[in-house]
Amino acid sequence: MKPGQQNLHRSKRLLRPQIIELLNDALIDDLNIYHQAYLSLDGPLMECSVQHQITKYEYPIIFNLSGDLSGNIICLLDSYKKVIKDEENSLFQSLYIESMNILLGQYLTKVEDVSNLSLLLSSPVTLTENMLKKVINENDEKKLRLGMGYQFIYNMQEFNCRILFDIKHTKFSEV
Repeated sequence: MKPGQQNLHRSKRLLRPQIIELLNDALIDDLNIYHQAYLSLDGPLMECSVQHQITKYEYPIIFNLSGDLSGNIICLLDSYKKVIKDEENSLFQSLYIESMNILLGQYLTKVEDVSNLSLLLSSPVTLTENMLKKVINENDEKKLRLGMGYQFIYNMQEFNCRILFDIKHTKFSEV
């Protein structure tokens, strides 16, 4: 290995844990959403080598992240064995999307406050299954794949929510 490559490899090992630690330190444990829903952290942010495919019971939305960290943040709400009345479905979906928007907005603001990173989050977009497969199956060694879990509590029911990060550090063009 050439000397320049060795330093690059060493910085790659150092940078990845620092970003993961920074993102973990900024996690939000609990969040009340307009007194209509509640989010509770269910699992820490962890590196994932594999991101599991979406199930037919999951409702996917995606945010684009740009700035010093760039990529996608995918949110998947699992409705398996849950009952939402037809007249509540529109409110439920809107509340879920807004809760992810609020959570990620506060979370990334917290990351910015404790680091020198500049981050910009897009508006959420509902993903089709084909779009999601493309995003999840995209393989880039420079990207950092992380996942965490939240419980979305609505109308006395708990819904599992996976939040997947597929990002890279643009400032140094590698993680």
